[in-house]
Amino acid sequence: MGRITQEARWRQHVLEYFEEHGNATRTAIRYHISRKTLYKWKKRWDGTPESLCDRSRRPHKVREGHSEHWIKLIRRLCKKHRWTDIIAAYQEAVQRYAYPYTYQTFKKREREFV
Repeated sequence: MGRITQEARWRQHVLEYFEEHGNATRTAIRYHISRKTLYKWKKRWDGTPESLCDRSRRPHKVREGHSEHWIKLIRRLCKKHRWTDIIAAYQEAVQRYAYPYTYQTFKKREREFV
């Protein structure tokens, strides 16, 4: 039996104890887990150990980098503001050009050009 299967069976055992006694706090204390975790498992559980296996933590969506249009705009605005007033360059980008990214992203892109 693999580690994931053993862990899923243990989770199922915890949930069966919870169903039998109906007290989340007592169950959480007995099995050294948080009540939040217990409720998360309960929401996911459909009666099979497979439903309690760990799920991937990988993001569903990965935002792509800036397009060439935005890169040229950042360069132009930073040059206009002499590479010292990045906040003013960002504000201009947002107000005049509807720049969709955050200030941190703007700064990260700006640092690539210096």
